[in-house]
Amino acid sequence: MTNISQLKVPTDLPQSTARVLVVDDDTYVRRLQSASLSHLYEVLEATNGLDALCVVKKFHPCAVLLM
Repeated sequence: MTNISQLKVPTDLPQSTARVLVVDDDTYVRRLQSASLSHLYEVLEATNGLDALCVVKKFHPCAVLLM
């Protein structure tokens, strides 16, 4: 098991390196998560599952976070 203090978060990645989709119907939660990830990733947002599917088909994010 890896100790969380041993994990290294890359800080020099260009924003376009990876896309992450944040899905939540609560605007505040969605924007908070997006803001926390935006310095490392290109962040996409969706308000529900149907919108998320459309975003996934069009932009092919590397990860989807369902809040």
